[in-house]
Amino acid sequence: MSKWGSEGFASGNSLEGTVRQLNPKAKQAMYGAARAQTIHKGTWNGCAFNAAGMQLGGSINETVSSVSRAAEVFGLSENVVQKFITAWDRLPGTNEESTKELIQVLEKVGLFSEASETRLARTIRVTLYKNLENQLREELEAAFESETIEGVCEMNELLFANA
Repeated sequence: MSKWGSEGFASGNSLEGTVRQLNPKAKQAMYGAARAQTIHKGTWNGCAFNAAGMQLGGSINETVSSVSRAAEVFGLSENVVQKFITAWDRLPGTNEESTKELIQVLEKVGLFSEASETRLARTIRVTLYKNLENQLREELEAAFESETIEGVCEMNELLFANA
């Protein structure tokens, strides 16, 4: 059974939610690393940030072995780095399965999209029931706006008849 209303919403603690918080530099480097090798969970040696640092190319290859170093290399806040690491390390499955999932999430989120660290919840309002008074008031206001006197008179008669 699926979670009602959860489609399109990514929790800040899910892998997708944390990947959305990464900037393009980090996402592109992680994507390159995940395509080239298996990314490991629960260790800095071969983890997503360490492997991504090695993907930065040439003499820029960066060894990343701490939250603060990952934040510095990729231009992220330490909070974003820690959230990603927590979500990554909690993924079920093998390192190979998790690496495939990371590739899919990166492709879904977009490698070139800017970070969306703060996402506001969407509110959808639906009127399930509107009482007669409110219905008649809205019709009356619409009649006033369209300046049809006959409509206003008919609405007044309805209001008084229902009172």
